[in-house]
Order: sequence, then C-alpha cells, then structure tokens
Amino acid sequence: MSTSTRRDSITLRFLAAPTDVGVSGTVEAGTVLEWVDKAAYAAAVGWAGSYCVTAYVGNIHFADPVHSGDLVEVTASVVYTGTSSMHIRTEVTFSDPRERRSVTSTTCLVIFVAVDEQGKPTKVPSFEPRTAWQLEMRERAIARIGIREKIVAAMKDQEYTDAGTAERVVLRFLAAPTDVNWGGKVHGGIVMKWIDEAAALCAARYCQRETVAVFSGGVRFYRPLFIGDLVEVEARLVYTGTKGMHVAVHVRSGDPKGTEMNLTTYCLTVMVARDETGTAVPVPPWVPVSAEDRRLSEHARELLAIRADAPGGYQPKHLRSPFAKICGLSTESEVQVAVEHGARAVGFVLTESPRQVSVERARQLAQGLPEHVPGVAVFRHEEVQQAIGQTKAAGLTWIQLHGERTSTEVAQAQRAGLTVVRAVRISDAAQAFEDRGEDWLLVDASVPGSGEAWDYAAARQLTAGRSNILLAGGLDPENVVRALQLSGAAGADVSSGVERSRGVKDPQKITAFLNAVHASMV
Repeated sequence: MSTSTRRDSITLRFLAAPTDVGVSGTVEAGTVLEWVDKAAYAAAVGWAGSYCVTAYVGNIHFADPVHSGDLVEVTASVVYTGTSSMHIRTEVTFSDPRERRSVTSTTCLVIFVAVDEQGKPTKVPSFEPRTAWQLEMRERAIARIGIREKIVAAMKDQEYTDAGTAERVVLRFLAAPTDVNWGGKVHGGIVMKWIDEAAALCAARYCQRETVAVFSGGVRFYRPLFIGDLVEVEARLVYTGTKGMHVAVHVRSGDPKGTEMNLTTYCLTVMVARDETGTAVPVPPWVPVSAEDRRLSEHARELLAIRADAPGGYQPKHLRSPFAKICGLSTESEVQVAVEHGARAVGFVLTESPRQVSVERARQLAQGLPEHVPGVAVFRHEEVQQAIGQTKAAGLTWIQLHGERTSTEVAQAQRAGLTVVRAVRISDAAQAFEDRGEDWLLVDASVPGSGEAWDYAAARQLTAGRSNILLAGGLDPENVVRALQLSGAAGADVSSGVERSRGVKDPQKITAFLNAVHASMV
C-alpha cells in the first residue's frame, strides 16, 4: 500500500456515557486517556498496517472537563515517523450535542511503535506533511525529541525507597480479561486509567479534598502487562506548588504465583484540589523531611524547568513559578542579582543597541547560570540562521526574535534545540498575533526599547485564550502588577525599567521588579 492511500488521521465520535463519569461528577482524566490511546492506536495501525504498541505519552494537558452526555471527538493524526515509531498528535474536544461550539479538553503526543508477529519493531512508511499544519506539527514533534530524552533521563535516575516520608498509596489487583487490547495484552489506556486513579487517591488523602488531574507527562511504557498479572500501582507525592500536587506513579506487574514484580510504566502527574464549585484551591505545602524527600522534590522542580523549555509545551498558570525576564544584562553582578531574586530568564542583547554585548561576552555571562534559568539571545532583524548560529556560539538555549517572523523561521530555531520567544509590537496587524508555533509570544510597545508605557489592556484582546504571553515595554516595579492584571499575560520582560541610567542596571530596581511580579502571580 502506497503512503498516498494510507490513512494518517482518524476521528472517533461518541457520547460520553454516565458510566464514564467519576466521583468528581465529570469524566475522569483516566477515562479521557483511555479514549486518547484508542484513537492514537487506530491512527498508528492505519498508517503502519501492522500491530502497534504504546511506547510513550507526553505533555498531556487537561483543560475543561467532559460531562455525561457531551458529544466527544477524539482526533488522532500522524505528524512524524521514525524508523519504526509514529508520533501521533491527539486532541479531545467536546460540545453539547444541542450546540456546535466545540471546546478542547485534552491535547497530547502519543508515540507508538509498529511490531511484527514476534513482537520486534518493524519499519513503518515515512510520513511526509502535505499541509502547513502538518508541517508545523512535524517540526514541533521533532523539536520535542530532545526535551523528551531529558525527561526520560531525569526520571530514570530517580530511586524511590521506604526512606521517603511523603503521602503514598499502593493499589493491588489482578489484570482482568476486560482490560485486554487487540494484541492480547493489557491496553495502554487502561494502564493510564490506573495511574490516574492512584494519583487521585494519593492527592486526595494528602489534601483531604476532591482532586482532579491537570497534567501528566513522561508516561513511559517499559514492557507489556498481561491478563492475569498481579498489578501494583504505587503513587507518591513528591512536590507541592500553590495548588498543584505532583505525584510520581510506578506500575509494576508479575506472575501472581511468584514474588518478582517488574516495572512496566512510570510517569509523573499533577493533581489539583477543588472546592464545592469545582474551583482549584490552594493546598497545604508539603515540606520534605528526609534526604530522599528533598531529592525527589528537587527532581519535580527539575522536570518543571525542562518542560518549560519544551516547544509548544503548556503548563497551567498556577503550576508555573512566576515568569519574569530581566533583559539587557552586561555584568556578572547584574546576572547574579537577577538569578538570586527569582528571574526565570535573563536576556543578552546580541543586536545593535546601547545594551549590546558580544557573543563571547554573552557566553561568559551565561556560564554561571543555573540550569533552571536560561540565557536568552535577543535579535532584531538578523537572518534566522545567523541568529541561531550566534545563539549557539554564546552557549544560550533561548532565542528572542523581533521583526516579522514566520512559522518556518520559528520551527528552524526549535529544530536547532532552542526555545523561541517571538516578539511583536502592540501596533502590529492582528495577523502578527496568530500562533506561529513559538514557545512564548512577547508583546512590546509600538517602539520597542523606548521605555514608554502603553495601553496594556489592548494585549488581552489580541491574545485572548493564549497562556504563553509575555509583556514588555515601559514596565517598572511600580506598574508591572497592574500591567499584568490588565493584559492577562503570564509574565513580564523588563530592561530600561530597572536601570539607573541608559544601559546600566540598578540592583534595587531589579529586586523590586521581581518581587512585584512574584506577588502578582500568587
């Protein structure tokens, strides 16, 4: 069968049944993941023409909940292929069947591997994008490969022992015949449903409230799980944010006649507590006690930092630490003050400007940055390949591109392993604010670098529904809180607003600015 006749996308449509609803009154995340796995499996098999197994599920964001009776559509599309793997972008939308306004519930990337009759990986046809959307999704999938490798490596190195003191639950049961997939093994979607159930129980016991999943990532399937196996699902709290409870989940299985249990699946999921109205509420902060507690808590923060760099990645606002970028730095002392007081990123101007530094100077300044604070190379109108080359030469991992930039240019930088901040002016045409695949969209004044304040509320209208907006232009410690409130932006970028004179930063102003941004995001 030629690739031109193979199906690269499939949409499942059905009504959410009363039996799909959990104790929260809405469809549980685990059930949604089961739908995701089925649709992605159908897309993978349709493309490969052979049996396929789930290998990895990542960057699962749960937005609006699905209710009983909603019309659900699960669309799974092949966006990239390796030798034997298929990267499937999956989106779950729903609507009241009496209306036609669809709402996105969940998006994620599922990786399947095609296998032969002996269970060995087998080659799949190469996928070639035909539309602009397919090209953009392929570029995002390729750009996420490096991020996924970092996540897998970070999770693989962790040990969980009885030395941990955090909330922990273990569920044990036999894999039932009703859990079977089309290959005679336990369905990957069923495993993810078990993960959600264990994480929800662990989180609920900790906070003494009803909980729901808002994010899952790094779901790695190591080996198949068979019908009749003894299954053990262990969920352990490893970190708490303001509202999020980060829960590590291990799934192990083995022959019930023996004692050996093997790791089959591992992931980290984020739960939030809800009040009677379904609104997420703050949870008690968990304080690590043992050395293992502290190590795992730091591990959770490391994963947050890695995912913050993921192309196209998304995290709910209440799960992100406050985002503030201090730009135009030129001395070690300026960098140190910014990092010590909570800057999420620091910028080095490599284009013509009073704050310009050389590539070599940027490299020197970035050498002392901790891993969770990236250095950003800032460019104005330079050709994108030149900008990428200079960013790499400076040892920086983020790139900020001003001027008219296309989705192709954004994808080029992401393919080079860079996180992309695309900058636009508030006076630009509405098309400039459309999503071009950038990781962050920075909305600046009509004259960037002027230091003049502008109507920050105008940004809200042009960026409605987007969670990756940064604000810049005329900001200072006194007006940044109000500007963020008016714009709805997720963070702020400042340069002249924290200077004592043009190009010379004021440590006290940097500290005051960062304190203000942090307070605005509580």
